[in-house]
Amino acid sequence: MENNPEEKESITLPEVRLILIGGRWAGKSSSGNTILRRERFECGQTRTAQSEVRHEIVEGRKLIVVDAPGWKSSLSLTHIPEWNKQQFKLNLSRCPPGPQVFLLVIPIDSAFSVAQKRIVEEHMKLLGEGVWRYTMVLFTCGDYLGGKTIEQHIESEGDALKWLIERCKNRYHVINNKEKSNSSQVTLLLQKIDEIVSDNNGSYYEVDEQTLTIIEKKQREVAERAEKRRRRAEEQRQQMTTLIQGDLCRALGDVQLVVTEKRRSEKMESNLEEKESITLPEVRLILIGGRWAGKSSSGNTILRKERFECGRTRTAQSEVRHEIVEGRKLIVVDAPGWNSSLSLKDIPEGDKQRFKLNPSRCPPGPQVFLLVIPIDSAFSVAQKRIVEEHMKLLGERVWRYTMVLFTCGDYLGGKTIEQHIESEGDALKWLIERCKNSYHVINNKEKSNSSQVTLLLQKIDE
Repeated sequence: MENNPEEKESITLPEVRLILIGGRWAGKSSSGNTILRRERFECGQTRTAQSEVRHEIVEGRKLIVVDAPGWKSSLSLTHIPEWNKQQFKLNLSRCPPGPQVFLLVIPIDSAFSVAQKRIVEEHMKLLGEGVWRYTMVLFTCGDYLGGKTIEQHIESEGDALKWLIERCKNRYHVINNKEKSNSSQVTLLLQKIDEIVSDNNGSYYEVDEQTLTIIEKKQREVAERAEKRRRRAEEQRQQMTTLIQGDLCRALGDVQLVVTEKRRSEKMESNLEEKESITLPEVRLILIGGRWAGKSSSGNTILRKERFECGRTRTAQSEVRHEIVEGRKLIVVDAPGWNSSLSLKDIPEGDKQRFKLNPSRCPPGPQVFLLVIPIDSAFSVAQKRIVEEHMKLLGERVWRYTMVLFTCGDYLGGKTIEQHIESEGDALKWLIERCKNSYHVINNKEKSNSSQVTLLLQKIDE
Protein backbone atom coordinates (compact mmCIF):
# COMPACT_ATOMS: atom_id res chain seq x y z
CA MET A 1 0.00 0.00 0.00
CA GLU A 2 2.93 2.35 0.56
CA ASN A 3 4.16 2.19 -3.01
CA ASN A 4 1.44 2.93 -5.59
CA PRO A 5 -1.96 3.77 -4.11
CA GLU A 6 -3.04 5.39 -7.36
CA GLU A 7 -3.02 2.02 -9.16
CA LYS A 8 -6.17 0.99 -7.31
CA GLU A 9 -9.45 2.75 -8.08
CA SER A 10 -10.95 4.19 -4.90
CA ILE A 11 -13.79 6.31 -3.54
CA THR A 12 -13.15 10.01 -2.95
CA LEU A 13 -14.93 10.84 0.31
CA PRO A 14 -16.60 14.27 0.73
CA GLU A 15 -16.10 13.88 4.50
CA VAL A 16 -13.29 12.02 6.28
CA ARG A 17 -13.63 11.12 9.96
CA LEU A 18 -10.48 9.83 11.63
CA ILE A 19 -9.19 9.20 15.15
CA LEU A 20 -5.54 9.51 16.15
CA ILE A 21 -4.61 6.88 18.76
CA GLY A 22 -1.33 5.66 20.25
CA GLY A 23 1.12 6.13 23.08
CA ARG A 24 1.93 9.38 24.83
CA TRP A 25 4.34 11.72 23.04
CA ALA A 26 4.04 9.73 19.80
CA GLY A 27 3.19 12.87 17.81
CA LYS A 28 -0.60 12.58 17.54
CA SER A 29 -1.44 16.25 18.08
CA SER A 30 1.32 17.41 15.75
CA SER A 31 0.12 14.94 13.11
CA GLY A 32 -3.42 16.30 13.48
CA ASN A 33 -2.10 19.77 12.72
CA THR A 34 -0.18 18.51 9.69
CA ILE A 35 -3.26 16.70 8.36
CA LEU A 36 -5.55 19.71 8.90
CA ARG A 37 -2.81 22.03 7.55
CA ARG A 38 -3.39 24.36 10.46
CA GLU A 39 -2.27 24.57 14.09
CA ARG A 40 -5.55 23.35 15.59
CA PHE A 41 -4.21 21.10 18.36
CA GLU A 42 -1.93 22.31 21.13
CA CYS A 43 1.52 20.72 21.03
CA GLY A 44 4.57 20.96 23.23
CA GLN A 45 5.14 20.34 26.93
CA THR A 46 1.51 19.60 27.86
CA ARG A 47 -0.03 16.28 26.94
CA THR A 48 -3.55 15.78 25.57
CA ALA A 49 -5.61 15.14 28.73
CA GLN A 50 -8.97 14.60 27.02
CA SER A 51 -10.18 13.98 23.49
CA GLU A 52 -10.27 17.02 21.23
CA VAL A 53 -12.09 17.33 17.91
CA ARG A 54 -11.11 19.72 15.13
CA HIS A 55 -12.23 20.03 11.51
CA GLU A 56 -11.09 21.85 8.41
CA ILE A 57 -11.73 21.84 4.66
CA VAL A 58 -8.70 20.21 3.04
CA GLU A 59 -8.46 19.61 -0.70
CA GLY A 60 -12.16 20.30 -1.12
CA ARG A 61 -13.44 17.93 1.54
CA LYS A 62 -14.26 18.13 5.22
CA LEU A 63 -11.75 16.46 7.55
CA ILE A 64 -12.88 15.68 11.10
CA VAL A 65 -9.93 14.71 13.29
CA VAL A 66 -10.19 13.36 16.86
CA ASP A 67 -7.00 13.63 18.91
CA ALA A 68 -7.32 11.00 21.63
CA PRO A 69 -5.24 11.06 24.86
CA GLY A 70 -2.24 8.77 24.55
CA TRP A 71 -1.77 5.67 26.64
CA LYS A 72 1.28 5.12 28.82
CA SER A 73 3.46 2.74 26.82
CA SER A 74 5.07 1.30 29.94
CA LEU A 75 1.80 0.29 31.63
CA SER A 76 -0.21 -2.83 31.02
CA LEU A 77 -3.97 -2.35 30.73
CA THR A 78 -4.42 -3.75 34.26
CA HIS A 79 -2.52 -0.70 35.59
CA ILE A 80 -4.54 1.87 33.64
CA PRO A 81 -7.18 3.80 35.62
CA GLU A 82 -10.71 2.55 34.92
CA TRP A 83 -11.89 6.03 33.91
CA ASN A 84 -9.20 6.17 31.20
CA LYS A 85 -10.36 2.85 29.73
CA GLN A 86 -13.92 4.13 29.58
CA GLN A 87 -12.85 7.40 27.98
CA PHE A 88 -10.84 5.49 25.38
CA LYS A 89 -14.02 3.67 24.33
CA LEU A 90 -15.98 6.93 24.30
CA ASN A 91 -13.56 8.39 21.71
CA LEU A 92 -15.62 6.60 19.08
CA SER A 93 -18.63 8.81 19.73
CA ARG A 94 -16.66 12.02 19.10
CA CYS A 95 -17.12 11.86 15.30
CA PRO A 96 -20.63 10.52 14.63
CA PRO A 97 -21.82 8.31 13.08
CA GLY A 98 -18.36 6.72 13.45
CA PRO A 99 -14.76 6.95 12.22
CA GLN A 100 -13.76 5.65 8.81
CA VAL A 101 -10.19 5.15 9.93
CA PHE A 102 -8.05 4.89 13.05
CA LEU A 103 -4.52 6.22 12.62
CA LEU A 104 -2.35 4.26 15.05
CA VAL A 105 0.58 6.61 15.60
CA ILE A 106 4.02 4.99 15.97
CA PRO A 107 7.18 7.13 16.16
CA ILE A 108 10.12 5.98 14.03
CA ASP A 109 12.69 7.44 16.43
CA SER A 110 12.17 4.71 19.06
CA ALA A 111 12.00 0.92 18.92
CA PHE A 112 8.65 -0.87 18.85
CA SER A 113 9.19 -3.57 21.48
CA VAL A 114 7.36 -6.75 22.37
CA ALA A 115 6.04 -4.97 25.48
CA GLN A 116 4.64 -2.15 23.33
CA LYS A 117 3.07 -4.71 21.01
CA ARG A 118 1.23 -6.19 23.99
CA ILE A 119 0.01 -2.78 25.17
CA VAL A 120 -1.23 -1.85 21.68
CA GLU A 121 -3.03 -5.17 21.43
CA GLU A 122 -4.68 -4.69 24.85
CA HIS A 123 -5.96 -1.23 23.95
CA MET A 124 -7.27 -2.33 20.58
CA LYS A 125 -9.21 -5.13 22.29
CA LEU A 126 -11.12 -2.44 24.20
CA LEU A 127 -12.55 -1.33 20.84
CA GLY A 128 -13.31 -4.84 19.62
CA GLU A 129 -11.80 -7.19 17.06
CA GLY A 130 -13.43 -5.35 14.13
CA VAL A 131 -11.33 -2.23 14.73
CA TRP A 132 -8.34 -3.65 12.84
CA ARG A 133 -10.27 -3.46 9.52
CA TYR A 134 -10.27 0.32 9.86
CA THR A 135 -6.75 0.84 11.21
CA MET A 136 -3.65 2.19 9.50
CA VAL A 137 -0.22 2.69 11.09
CA LEU A 138 0.87 6.31 10.87
CA PHE A 139 4.63 6.54 11.33
CA THR A 140 5.80 9.90 12.73
CA CYS A 141 9.32 11.36 12.86
CA GLY A 142 9.76 10.66 9.16
CA ASP A 143 12.95 12.75 9.18
CA TYR A 144 14.62 10.01 11.27
CA LEU A 145 14.57 7.63 8.32
CA GLY A 146 17.56 9.36 6.79
CA GLY A 147 18.52 7.54 3.62
CA LYS A 148 16.54 4.35 4.32
CA THR A 149 12.98 3.54 3.28
CA ILE A 150 10.11 2.85 5.69
CA GLU A 151 10.13 -0.76 4.49
CA GLN A 152 13.78 -1.11 5.51
CA HIS A 153 12.86 0.28 8.92
CA ILE A 154 10.00 -2.23 9.31
CA GLU A 155 12.09 -5.20 8.29
CA SER A 156 15.00 -4.23 10.55
CA GLU A 157 12.85 -3.65 13.62
CA GLY A 158 11.90 -7.26 14.32
CA ASP A 159 8.79 -9.35 14.72
CA ALA A 160 6.77 -6.98 16.94
CA LEU A 161 6.54 -4.21 14.34
CA LYS A 162 6.07 -6.66 11.47
CA TRP A 163 3.18 -8.22 13.42
CA LEU A 164 1.56 -4.78 13.76
CA ILE A 165 1.87 -4.03 10.04
CA GLU A 166 0.38 -7.42 9.15
CA ARG A 167 -2.46 -6.85 11.65
CA CYS A 168 -3.25 -3.62 9.75
CA LYS A 169 -3.24 -5.49 6.44
CA ASN A 170 0.01 -3.86 5.34
CA ARG A 171 -1.52 -0.38 5.56
CA TYR A 172 0.91 2.31 6.70
CA HIS A 173 2.04 5.83 5.94
CA VAL A 174 4.95 8.05 6.95
CA ILE A 175 4.56 11.66 7.99
CA ASN A 176 7.16 14.29 8.80
CA ASN A 177 5.61 16.88 11.09
CA LYS A 178 8.64 19.14 10.66
CA GLU A 179 7.67 19.60 7.01
CA LYS A 180 4.08 20.76 7.36
CA SER A 181 4.40 22.75 4.15
CA ASN A 182 4.87 19.47 2.24
CA SER A 183 1.22 19.03 1.28
CA SER A 184 1.89 15.91 -0.81
CA GLN A 185 2.28 13.75 2.32
CA VAL A 186 -1.30 14.63 3.34
CA THR A 187 -2.61 14.15 -0.20
CA LEU A 188 -1.12 10.65 -0.28
CA LEU A 189 -2.52 9.85 3.19
CA LEU A 190 -6.03 10.84 2.08
CA GLN A 191 -5.70 8.61 -0.99
CA LYS A 192 -4.81 5.68 1.27
CA ILE A 193 -7.76 6.44 3.53
CA ASP A 194 -10.02 6.41 0.46
CA GLU A 195 -8.68 2.94 -0.33
CA ILE A 196 -9.45 1.66 3.18
CA VAL A 197 -13.03 2.89 2.85
CA SER A 198 -13.26 1.25 -0.57
CA ASP A 199 -11.92 -2.04 0.86
CA ASN A 200 -14.60 -1.83 3.57
CA ASN A 201 -17.33 -1.21 0.96
CA GLY A 202 -17.87 2.37 2.08
CA SER A 203 -18.57 1.42 5.69
CA TYR A 204 -17.30 3.05 8.87
CA TYR A 205 -16.59 1.73 12.34
CA GLU A 206 -20.00 1.52 13.97
CA VAL A 207 -20.31 2.61 17.56
CA ASP A 208 -21.92 0.07 19.90
CA GLU A 209 -24.65 2.26 21.36
CA GLN A 210 -25.37 -0.21 24.16
CA THR A 211 -21.73 -0.12 25.33
CA LEU A 212 -21.69 3.68 25.24
CA THR A 213 -24.97 3.85 27.19
CA ILE A 214 -23.55 1.57 29.90
CA ILE A 215 -20.37 3.66 30.17
CA GLU A 216 -22.28 6.93 30.30
CA LYS A 217 -24.55 5.53 33.03
CA LYS A 218 -21.52 4.42 35.06
CA GLN A 219 -19.96 7.85 34.72
CA ARG A 220 -23.16 9.59 35.85
CA GLU A 221 -23.20 7.36 38.93
CA VAL A 222 -19.53 8.14 39.56
CA ALA A 223 -20.23 11.87 39.24
CA GLU A 224 -23.03 11.62 41.84
CA ARG A 225 -20.82 9.73 44.31
CA ALA A 226 -17.95 12.13 43.62
CA GLU A 227 -20.09 15.14 44.48
CA LYS A 228 -21.13 13.50 47.76
CA ARG A 229 -17.47 12.85 48.59
CA ARG A 230 -16.53 16.43 47.76
CA ARG A 231 -19.29 17.78 50.00
CA ARG A 232 -18.27 15.43 52.82
CA ALA A 233 -14.64 16.58 52.59
CA GLU A 234 -15.76 20.22 52.64
CA GLU A 235 -18.00 19.59 55.66
CA GLN A 236 -15.13 17.92 57.50
CA ARG A 237 -12.92 20.95 56.85
CA GLN A 238 -15.65 23.31 58.08
CA GLN A 239 -16.19 21.24 61.22
CA MET A 240 -12.46 21.31 61.92
CA THR A 241 -12.39 25.09 61.45
CA THR A 242 -15.35 25.45 63.83
CA LEU A 243 -13.59 23.36 66.47
CA ILE A 244 -10.43 25.46 66.13
CA GLN A 245 -12.47 28.66 66.37
CA GLY A 246 -14.15 27.33 69.52
CA ASP A 247 -10.80 26.59 71.12
CA LEU A 248 -9.61 30.07 70.19
CA CYS A 249 -12.73 31.66 71.65
CA ARG A 250 -12.23 29.85 74.96
CA ALA A 251 -8.57 30.84 75.06
CA LEU A 252 -9.36 34.46 74.39
CA GLY A 253 -12.11 34.42 77.01
CA ASP A 254 -9.74 33.12 79.71
CA VAL A 255 -7.07 35.70 78.95
CA GLN A 256 -9.41 38.67 78.92
CA LEU A 257 -11.55 38.06 82.00
CA VAL A 258 -10.24 41.35 83.44
CA VAL A 259 -11.34 43.31 80.39
CA THR A 260 -14.80 44.81 80.17
CA GLU A 261 -17.48 42.82 78.35
CA LYS A 262 -17.58 45.24 75.45
CA ARG A 263 -13.82 45.34 74.91
CA ARG A 264 -13.55 41.55 75.30
CA SER A 265 -16.21 41.00 72.65
CA GLU A 266 -14.59 43.45 70.23
CA LYS A 267 -11.14 41.87 70.74
CA MET A 268 -12.46 38.36 70.20
CA GLU A 269 -14.19 39.33 66.96
CA SER A 270 -11.04 41.03 65.73
CA ASN A 271 -8.88 37.97 66.44
CA LEU A 272 -11.33 35.56 64.84
CA GLU A 273 -11.38 37.60 61.65
CA GLU A 274 -7.60 37.55 61.49
CA LYS A 275 -7.12 33.88 62.35
CA GLU A 276 -9.59 31.09 61.67
CA SER A 277 -7.18 28.18 62.07
CA ILE A 278 -3.87 27.35 63.64
CA THR A 279 -1.00 28.54 61.47
CA LEU A 280 2.04 26.47 62.28
CA PRO A 281 5.30 28.45 62.41
CA GLU A 282 7.14 25.28 61.38
CA VAL A 283 5.79 22.44 59.25
CA ARG A 284 7.58 19.08 59.26
CA LEU A 285 6.43 16.60 56.64
CA ILE A 286 7.63 13.34 55.10
CA LEU A 287 6.96 12.27 51.51
CA ILE A 288 6.43 8.51 51.25
CA GLY A 289 5.17 6.18 48.51
CA GLY A 290 6.25 3.99 45.63
CA ARG A 291 9.16 4.64 43.31
CA TRP A 292 8.61 7.16 40.50
CA ALA A 293 5.40 8.41 42.15
CA GLY A 294 6.63 12.01 42.03
CA LYS A 295 7.84 12.51 45.61
CA SER A 296 11.00 14.49 44.85
CA SER A 297 9.23 16.67 42.30
CA SER A 298 6.42 17.30 44.81
CA GLY A 299 9.02 18.29 47.40
CA ASN A 300 10.36 20.91 45.00
CA THR A 301 6.87 22.21 44.28
CA ILE A 302 6.09 22.49 47.99
CA LEU A 303 9.39 24.23 48.79
CA ARG A 304 9.03 26.40 45.67
CA LYS A 305 12.65 25.69 44.79
CA GLU A 306 14.52 22.88 43.05
CA ARG A 307 15.96 21.37 46.23
CA PHE A 308 15.59 17.65 45.42
CA GLU A 309 17.16 16.01 42.40
CA CYS A 310 14.59 14.67 39.93
CA GLY A 311 14.87 12.74 36.70
CA ARG A 312 16.43 9.46 35.78
CA THR A 313 17.92 8.61 39.16
CA ARG A 314 15.72 7.46 42.03
CA THR A 315 16.07 8.66 45.62
CA ALA A 316 18.44 6.12 47.21
CA GLN A 317 18.40 7.53 50.76
CA SER A 318 16.30 9.98 52.74
CA GLU A 319 17.04 13.63 52.01
CA VAL A 320 16.00 16.62 54.13
CA ARG A 321 15.52 20.13 52.76
CA HIS A 322 13.98 23.25 54.26
CA GLU A 323 12.85 26.65 53.05
CA ILE A 324 10.81 29.60 54.27
CA VAL A 325 7.46 29.47 52.46
CA GLU A 326 4.65 31.93 53.13
CA GLY A 327 6.44 33.17 56.24
CA ARG A 328 7.02 29.82 57.91
CA LYS A 329 9.69 27.18 57.93
CA LEU A 330 8.94 24.04 55.91
CA ILE A 331 11.04 20.95 56.61
CA VAL A 332 10.54 18.28 53.96
CA VAL A 333 11.89 14.72 54.11
CA ASP A 334 12.01 12.90 50.76
CA ALA A 335 12.04 9.19 51.64
CA PRO A 336 13.22 6.50 49.18
CA GLY A 337 10.27 4.95 47.38
CA TRP A 338 9.30 1.34 47.81
CA ASN A 339 9.04 -1.15 44.95
CA SER A 340 5.30 -1.29 44.24
CA SER A 341 5.59 -4.79 42.80
CA LEU A 342 7.28 -6.33 45.86
CA SER A 343 5.59 -7.56 49.01
CA LEU A 344 7.22 -6.54 52.30
CA LYS A 345 8.60 -10.05 52.85
CA ASP A 346 10.69 -9.61 49.69
CA ILE A 347 12.15 -6.26 50.80
CA PRO A 348 15.72 -6.31 52.23
CA GLU A 349 15.78 -5.96 56.03
CA GLY A 350 18.05 -2.92 55.77
CA ASP A 351 15.45 -1.09 53.66
CA LYS A 352 12.75 -1.79 56.26
CA GLN A 353 14.94 -0.43 59.06
CA ARG A 354 15.78 2.70 57.09
CA PHE A 355 12.08 3.26 56.34
CA LYS A 356 11.32 3.15 60.09
CA LEU A 357 14.05 5.74 60.73
CA ASN A 358 12.52 8.35 58.37
CA PRO A 359 10.48 10.07 61.15
CA SER A 360 13.71 10.77 63.03
CA ARG A 361 14.97 12.93 60.15
CA CYS A 362 12.76 15.87 61.22
CA PRO A 363 12.89 16.05 65.05
CA PRO A 364 10.88 16.09 67.23
CA GLY A 365 8.75 14.32 64.62
CA PRO A 366 6.64 14.90 61.50
CA GLN A 367 3.26 16.59 61.71
CA VAL A 368 2.13 14.94 58.50
CA PHE A 369 3.02 12.08 56.17
CA LEU A 370 2.18 12.79 52.54
CA LEU A 371 1.47 9.43 50.91
CA VAL A 372 2.18 10.11 47.23
CA ILE A 373 -0.09 8.38 44.70
CA PRO A 374 0.16 9.16 40.95
CA ILE A 375 -3.12 9.71 39.13
CA ASP A 376 -1.79 8.41 35.81
CA SER A 377 -1.82 4.75 36.88
CA ALA A 378 -4.37 2.53 38.59
CA PHE A 379 -4.23 1.90 42.33
CA SER A 380 -4.67 -1.87 42.47
CA VAL A 381 -5.50 -4.31 45.24
CA ALA A 382 -1.85 -5.41 45.15
CA GLN A 383 -0.69 -1.81 45.68
CA LYS A 384 -3.18 -1.43 48.53
CA ARG A 385 -1.58 -4.43 50.25
CA ILE A 386 1.94 -3.03 49.78
CA VAL A 387 0.94 0.39 51.15
CA GLU A 388 -0.71 -1.27 54.15
CA GLU A 389 2.39 -3.39 54.84
CA HIS A 390 4.70 -0.37 54.79
CA MET A 391 2.42 1.73 56.98
CA LYS A 392 2.38 -1.08 59.56
CA LEU A 393 6.14 -0.61 59.92
CA LEU A 394 5.43 2.87 61.30
CA GLY A 395 2.62 1.72 63.59
CA GLU A 396 -1.16 2.01 63.58
CA ARG A 397 -1.11 5.64 64.80
CA VAL A 398 0.59 6.81 61.58
CA TRP A 399 -2.76 6.94 59.78
CA ARG A 400 -3.86 9.83 62.05
CA TYR A 401 -1.12 11.95 60.50
CA THR A 402 -1.39 10.80 56.87
CA MET A 403 -2.80 12.62 53.85
CA VAL A 404 -2.90 11.24 50.29
CA LEU A 405 -1.04 13.53 47.91
CA PHE A 406 -2.14 12.83 44.34
CA THR A 407 0.49 13.71 41.73
CA CYS A 408 0.13 14.08 37.93
CA GLY A 409 -2.77 16.46 38.44
CA ASP A 410 -2.62 17.36 34.75
CA TYR A 411 -3.86 13.85 33.92
CA LEU A 412 -7.26 14.55 35.41
CA GLY A 413 -8.32 16.33 32.25
CA GLY A 414 -11.93 17.40 32.60
CA LYS A 415 -12.75 15.21 35.61
CA THR A 416 -12.48 16.04 39.30
CA ILE A 417 -10.27 14.18 41.76
CA GLU A 418 -13.44 12.87 43.40
CA GLN A 419 -14.54 11.33 40.09
CA HIS A 420 -11.13 9.68 39.81
CA ILE A 421 -11.45 8.24 43.32
CA GLU A 422 -14.97 6.95 42.79
CA SER A 423 -14.22 5.40 39.39
CA GLU A 424 -11.07 3.60 40.54
CA GLY A 425 -12.68 1.00 42.75
CA ASP A 426 -12.51 -0.21 46.34
CA ALA A 427 -8.73 -0.19 46.80
CA LEU A 428 -8.33 3.56 46.36
CA LYS A 429 -11.53 4.33 48.25
CA TRP A 430 -10.21 2.22 51.13
CA LEU A 431 -7.02 4.30 51.18
CA ILE A 432 -8.92 7.59 51.22
CA GLU A 433 -11.15 6.39 54.05
CA ARG A 434 -8.08 5.18 55.97
CA CYS A 435 -6.73 8.72 55.74
CA LYS A 436 -10.07 10.09 57.01
CA ASN A 437 -10.97 11.56 53.62
CA SER A 438 -7.82 13.71 53.67
CA TYR A 439 -6.32 14.24 50.21
CA HIS A 440 -4.86 16.87 47.92
CA VAL A 441 -3.93 17.10 44.23
CA ILE A 442 -0.70 18.62 42.96
CA ASN A 443 0.49 19.31 39.43
CA ASN A 444 4.27 19.37 39.43
CA LYS A 445 4.30 20.73 35.88
CA GLU A 446 2.76 23.95 37.19
CA LYS A 447 5.24 24.84 39.92
CA SER A 448 4.46 28.53 39.41
CA ASN A 449 0.88 27.89 40.59
CA SER A 450 1.49 28.79 44.23
CA SER A 451 -2.18 28.37 45.19
CA GLN A 452 -1.89 24.57 45.14
CA VAL A 453 0.80 24.77 47.87
CA THR A 454 -1.15 27.38 49.84
CA LEU A 455 -4.19 25.07 49.91
CA LEU A 456 -2.02 22.09 50.89
CA LEU A 457 -0.60 24.04 53.85
CA GLN A 458 -4.12 24.99 54.91
CA LYS A 459 -5.11 21.33 54.91
CA ILE A 460 -2.01 20.46 56.93
CA ASP A 461 -2.94 23.17 59.47
CA GLU A 462 -6.36 21.60 59.81
